[in-house]
Amino acid sequence: MTLLRAPARALVTAAACLLVAGCGQPGSGSAADDQPSVLGPPPGSSPSPSPSDYQAPIKTMGSGGLQDATPQPPLTVPAFGRAMAAYCSDYYTTQREAEEKYLGSAPQIRVTFARANAANAHRTERQLERMTPPAKLASTFGEFVENARRISDDRQSMLRSTQATGEDGRAGADLDDVLEERWALATRLHAPLCDGKLPPAQEAAVVAVAREWATSTDPVGACRELVSPWILEDQATCVHIRTMENTPPYALPDDIQVVSVAGVEDLSATVDYLKIGGCGCAPDGYVRLFFVDGAWLVNQSEE
Repeated sequence: MTLLRAPARALVTAAACLLVAGCGQPGSGSAADDQPSVLGPPPGSSPSPSPSDYQAPIKTMGSGGLQDATPQPPLTVPAFGRAMAAYCSDYYTTQREAEEKYLGSAPQIRVTFARANAANAHRTERQLERMTPPAKLASTFGEFVENARRISDDRQSMLRSTQATGEDGRAGADLDDVLEERWALATRLHAPLCDGKLPPAQEAAVVAVAREWATSTDPVGACRELVSPWILEDQATCVHIRTMENTPPYALPDDIQVVSVAGVEDLSATVDYLKIGGCGCAPDGYVRLFFVDGAWLVNQSEE
């Protein structure tokens, strides 16, 4: 059975200390790292450029209108790290906001949610196109940008499919593979807010909540203490679904075997698992959690 699961899983899982403020992790360099040294010409050097030597900024017409296309100098490694943290924070915070706002399975909610995700992917992709990485990271960053384009394409395809059929379509399955590639590339770029990895303590906390949620036979307690404020708003529905999931011929599992954990520190996480004991129906389960006021809480689940 499904509990208020929003469409189109986007495993991340991603953030920044709520990824809003948290991705503002200070880099190892100072602000001076972003600024090239400026030296004046020595006395007696060649005269200043004449007006004819001036090169106007290059402009190009992009999807967002007239844009400055003048080549930008490569960022220093610390500055690049901060730019990537800002991008990742923006991407995953906006994604979580959409999940909070469009929770549910009604057709129009699913379409609106898919539209929000497509817009977010396209908007943040343009941030990457304006970044020039350090030379030693240029090749990997190029792969990351291409990966971001594939995410945008998949999100747009999922929107069209949801509008037409109410389902994610083939792009939904492709997106999972693209996201795994993204995490590997982010690891190589030293961009922790995009690599899908939680700190060990947070991963352990996420698994503990997922296990308690999947196995708890107290529907009222589970729907009061383990869920996000967005599910708590409709606690009666939560209690009803949890009760039905443990009513013959159904039964909650005795335990879970974790298959994968992905997430963004202090923001969001996803746990995929297999059921041990209990009902022999669908063997796999899925829980989506948000970090709220210092605790991990369930916001979506599929049992």
